[in-house]
Amino acid sequence: MRFDLTDQEWAVIEPLLPPTRQGGERSDDRRVISGIFYVLRTGMPWDDLPERYGPHTTVYNRFNRWSKQGIWQSIFEQLQARFPASAEMIDSTSVKAHRADAGVKAPREQTEIEPPEELIEALDCDPELADAFGALTPGRQRSYLINLASAKSPATRIARIAKFKPKILAGKGATER
Repeated sequence: MRFDLTDQEWAVIEPLLPPTRQGGERSDDRRVISGIFYVLRTGMPWDDLPERYGPHTTVYNRFNRWSKQGIWQSIFEQLQARFPASAEMIDSTSVKAHRADAGVKAPREQTEIEPPEELIEALDCDPELADAFGALTPGRQRSYLINLASAKSPATRIARIAKFKPKILAGKGATER
C-alpha cells in the first residue's frame, strides 16, 4: 500500500530496531511500523487504523512505548548519521505561503480619503459641526467621507452634508440610525 514500508526501506530500518524482549515474540515489526507511519502520515485517529496493520492497540502501544524509551529518537539519529542528506527539514521561516492558506484574511489597505471642499467649507462656517465632526471616531469620519466622495456633483454633496448634520451632531456614523 501507499504508506507501507518498501523492501528497500525495511532493509535500512530493520537492523536499527531494538532486540525482542525476553517475554517472547513481538508482533510483526514491519506491519506495526507501517501502521504507525500510516497514522502519522494521514493524521487519522489510532482507533481508525485499517485492520491490515493489526490491532490498533498494538500499534499505538508500540509507538507510545518506543517514544518513551527514546527508541524513535535513536532510530532517527542513526538514519541521519547514515544518510545525512535525507534529514532535511522545512519550517515556517523558510516557506512562504499565501495568506489564504492559513485562513487569515488579508488586511485591506485603507487609502486616505480627502474631505471634499463642500465639507471643509461647512466645517469652517459652523464651529459646532466642526467640533462634533472632530469628536467622531476615525471610522465614523471615514463613513461620511466615503459617502460624500461618492457624490459626483457639488450640489449632491451639499445636500448630503445638510442631511448628515443632525447625525454628526449626535455623534453617529453615516450609516447609523
